[in-house]
Amino acid sequence: MLVLSPCYLLHYYESGAHDRVVQVFSRDQGKISCMVKAARQSAKIKRGLLQPFIPLSLEVVAAKNDWYIVSGISALKTNIPANSMQGRILYSAYYLNELLLRLLAPYLPDEILFQHYHDTLQNLYHKPDNLEYYLRLFELNLLEQLGYQPNWTLDSIEHYPIDSESDYVFDPLSGPRALALQPRDKRLPICSGRLLYALQEKQLDNPRILKQAKLLLRQILRYYLGDKPLRSRQVYQQLVTTHTQ
Repeated sequence: MLVLSPCYLLHYYESGAHDRVVQVFSRDQGKISCMVKAARQSAKIKRGLLQPFIPLSLEVVAAKNDWYIVSGISALKTNIPANSMQGRILYSAYYLNELLLRLLAPYLPDEILFQHYHDTLQNLYHKPDNLEYYLRLFELNLLEQLGYQPNWTLDSIEHYPIDSESDYVFDPLSGPRALALQPRDKRLPICSGRLLYALQEKQLDNPRILKQAKLLLRQILRYYLGDKPLRSRQVYQQLVTTHTQ
């Protein structure tokens, strides 16, 4: 038996008439897919506990083809009540889950990223006025932990330190290069040297810098996510449109 503790539910879907496939993010085992089988339900299997954004402890047993079967579930102590997230906070939390589902390889534990995820959920819930700041911080930490973070403050062509007063073309794969020295590629975003230094230091308190960081980080993440749009972002945009009509 393997114990996934602590872990968070990222996503689930029904399989057949009674079973449920769950994808969880575990501190010690990484992203893992498991099956909750109705045939194995007992006093220890409480499917109502399978809620996102609350820390869980799952007991699982190995099955065929690298699958795990859940044999026990318990909720861990948390100061975020179950089903209490709403509105922008809820959709922002789902955005985190979708990033992890799309970008994390299975069975690769990352204790640091797990802690970033846990802390971000706490901050989204308890400090909603700073929601955009904590989302950008998570995106930066995610890129760093996955090994996708570029050298923010070094010109990728000239290999000179970035000038905070200059503008740069940003290639998600190679990093910044001086706008004045390169042909304009409309597919790539332009950013300021000041923004790049702010990203390097994770100093996003300035509202203008925070807005610019959102646009640039979105472009970088899109490169790794591919063409398939994020469902959480689509749902949130639909919600905003409905409320403004």
